[in-house]
Amino acid sequence: MVCGLDGGELFILNALYGDQCVNKNRSFNLGVIAKQFRDIFNESPEDVARRLINKRYITPVPKKDIKYYISDMGRACYAINQHGGNATEGRILPHKVFRLEGKLNTHVKNSK
Repeated sequence: MVCGLDGGELFILNALYGDQCVNKNRSFNLGVIAKQFRDIFNESPEDVARRLINKRYITPVPKKDIKYYISDMGRACYAINQHGGNATEGRILPHKVFRLEGKLNTHVKNSK
């Protein structure tokens, strides 16, 4: 991949970006997409999230269940845009989720 991220990592960034998870008050529980993620990528979203933490794209929020948010919006937007998305560093419009090519072309979360 162009930016060094695999499909699973981009899928999680897409989920976080689409749910507007840009600070610790707007974090996302990956358990919501865990079944769908395992069906597509055959690995745990928590393992992929650890790789994104090590690459400093996301940050965990210790709560009852660990939640995540995008900690480096510039790099995340760059990665999303390099793979056909339309991400901006400014205001994210509600329910504005881009579509990735190929098997990532699924909507992560219902918009209503």
